[in-house]
Amino acid sequence: MPGPRNPAGDLAEYQPLTATLGNLVGICPTCDAMIYRRVNRSKLERVRGRLEVSDTQASIRIAESPVPSVNSDSGEESDDDGDSQRE
Repeated sequence: MPGPRNPAGDLAEYQPLTATLGNLVGICPTCDAMIYRRVNRSKLERVRGRLEVSDTQASIRIAESPVPSVNSDSGEESDDDGDSQRE
C-alpha cells in the first residue's frame, strides 16, 4: 500500500474546523480525488513541508450570518422573475 502523497502541484488549502484544528485539503496527483490531512493549527508550519498552503475562513452557519439569505424558492408561483428591482 502506498504511503501518503503530496497533493498535485504541492498546493493545499487549510480549512479550519475549530479554533485549533483543521484539514489540509488537496487533489491527489494520481487519481484527482480530494485528499485530506487533519492537522493542529499550531503545528501547521511544521507539517506543511514544501506545500503551498492557502488559508480559508471557516464557513459560518446561517444563524451566525449577519444577513441570512431569504428563501426565494418557497414553491409559490410569482410573476416576478427575481431579476427586476421593486419600486
